[in-house]
Amino acid sequence: MARPTARPDDETGQRYLTVGWQLVQQKLGYEGGVGSEPGSRKGGQTVDLPEFPVLGLISPTDVVGDETTGGFYRRWSTKAEFYADLVRYILDNSRMRNGTPEQRSRELVMRLADRPTFGEFVHAAASGEMESIKDDPAYAIQLHMWAATRTHEWVRDLMASGYADATDHWSDAYRLVLSLYHMELRPGFDERRLAVLLTALLDGLALRRGIQPDAVDDELFPDGVVALLLGLLEREGDPDRRSLLEAFDDLVGGDERAGFVASGSSRER
Repeated sequence: MARPTARPDDETGQRYLTVGWQLVQQKLGYEGGVGSEPGSRKGGQTVDLPEFPVLGLISPTDVVGDETTGGFYRRWSTKAEFYADLVRYILDNSRMRNGTPEQRSRELVMRLADRPTFGEFVHAAASGEMESIKDDPAYAIQLHMWAATRTHEWVRDLMASGYADATDHWSDAYRLVLSLYHMELRPGFDERRLAVLLTALLDGLALRRGIQPDAVDDELFPDGVVALLLGLLEREGDPDRRSLLEAFDDLVGGDERAGFVASGSSRER
């Protein structure tokens, strides 16, 4: 289905989208709708709609309430067109309860004052980011929309735009934090690649936790971030700069590895 060219930007159309978003949250098990507190989710079920499986939970009559559906269909000729605009509404970063990437990256920097060491700051910041998406219905909808990117280019474009915006803001925040602690990333790595890597790690763990909650405890993401940065960082201005692989080989030891390989070859004989 092609992306509709016109969106209802009038007050009534926006109200329908807001109500639709509240209904999706409630029917997924987030009782409070928009602004519900983390942990308020209860077991919800989705209705199978081939194009938008989650949004098939709601109907035009749900959205308009006591009004007739005439106003709805003057703005959207089909339910699929409404679902398309609702996807855009949900994926718009400014609508997400936990703030835009710009707001969240600013909050990241503000945490600096509360953490005396770099390690404590990194662990606390990563914990806060994992907590911010915990039971967040907007994030849950985003995960559901991944499947739609394979068949709907406009959904892919919307999500790509959101990811690009997040990468811009997070990379700026990481660059500032590293400079304050006089640290820098190893050659071949930069703040943008770090932002993409950590976002992908967070997304993957959120997806895994939705499938197997016991496998992803609250410490997994912050511990993982600390472990990654342990290998990726070095002191600012270090005259003996080494790439990530060079640092890894120094840690493992080239001679020991060569001896291991030789020992293994002799046993095979």
